[in-house]
Amino acid sequence: MKSNKKPAILLSTLLLASSSLWANNSGADSSATPSAPRRVAITATPFWNNINKSIFGIASVELFGKNYQKNALFTEKATVLSVIYRRGQTLDDLMQNKKAAAAYGVNIARKHFVNASPSRVFRPYLAYGLGLDYTKLNGSREKEIIIYSGFNHRTETVYYQVNQEMLRQQVFGHIGTELVFRNGFMLDTYFGWAYQNVAYLNNVAKSERINGRPQDVGYKGIVPTVNFKLGYMIGERARPKSDFAFDQEDETTQKTKHRKVAVMVSLPHLLTSQLRADIEIFSKKIRPEATFARQSFCISPRYYNDYQWFIGTIDNNKTYGYGLDLAHKLYFRNKENPNSQLYVGYGVGANYLNLEGKLTEFWGADENIHKQLIRYQGYTTAGVQLALGRNVVLDSYVGVGYKGTHQISQSNNTELTYENFTNPVYNGFYPVLGLKAGVQFGQ
Repeated sequence: MKSNKKPAILLSTLLLASSSLWANNSGADSSATPSAPRRVAITATPFWNNINKSIFGIASVELFGKNYQKNALFTEKATVLSVIYRRGQTLDDLMQNKKAAAAYGVNIARKHFVNASPSRVFRPYLAYGLGLDYTKLNGSREKEIIIYSGFNHRTETVYYQVNQEMLRQQVFGHIGTELVFRNGFMLDTYFGWAYQNVAYLNNVAKSERINGRPQDVGYKGIVPTVNFKLGYMIGERARPKSDFAFDQEDETTQKTKHRKVAVMVSLPHLLTSQLRADIEIFSKKIRPEATFARQSFCISPRYYNDYQWFIGTIDNNKTYGYGLDLAHKLYFRNKENPNSQLYVGYGVGANYLNLEGKLTEFWGADENIHKQLIRYQGYTTAGVQLALGRNVVLDSYVGVGYKGTHQISQSNNTELTYENFTNPVYNGFYPVLGLKAGVQFGQ
């Protein structure tokens, strides 16, 4: 009998890459700052649902180099080691035996911080790395089938047994921002892509593998990576302010007297019974000679009321939701017309949605529906912001993003279609476009 050496080979490859990244992180360069303390960040992503006993958690240790490059594209480097644990519906929302669906993994990543804007608080970066996890599904899984009766139809839930063990490997890359305060508290958000390969450790027929969609646990191919981390950076309070290359005061850096803040409302969201407000906080420092002259951080709360989608209508007043987006924008220099600013941005978001009432489809009978959903998204955008006078501002943008949905309440035998990107349970890529209007202060 042949022994399966794939797990051992993959694990050794991951360890070899980890040691290489770690060694590279400690290397010196020509801009060494020996007096700067070694910074270490400890971050975590806690997400759990006590009702369904679902857990998704990441704990990370980030080790920063002591050196920086003042005039280089990448000013600082860091190595990140993460351990991951998932259980229940955060792994597969159709498993009935939640305790039998679990995954254990480890990631090693390399971060390069971009010398893109004059701020010690917002720190954009590019990252890449490798991941490996062991995943086990053992229990019953539900499947919706459609039963037709004349011109009407109804859905029924059937259950089948699942017993799958797999080793998942990922190669990933993403863009993100670390928001680090002087007291050491930090928020890390990022969005990107990963190529995922799956090796099954037991005999599973291809027809029984859970790999049809990018959010499925056994999917093989390109998948999105969207996440946030909260944590604390040790050594940040002792780090000299002049130690940051992009915080240096020189002849190419200007500092405004007041901090510019824009408060805007998304006009298209108002047409779909949603309210989305954007609070955009700009950096005080401007570098007119740099490619990116200024940056901003956007906080965008939103509220849904009587949500509609294109598969029918829902008759009730208990369909509601709320969410929050975080985005980072980099503005290009524009000396000719400072009132028209081009920018690129990226962001992440999460939303809670409660659907409750009677669903009327175009071709079928009425069905009662009650679902609670957690939706997440990541996106990149390009746009232009126009200042009309001193206080009025317009912002228009286009881009692309990815949406994912997790059901956090028990199914009631009514499955909603996933095909339309306007649907609340849609999973996949979607276009991003919008128009915002509002007022600005501190200009």
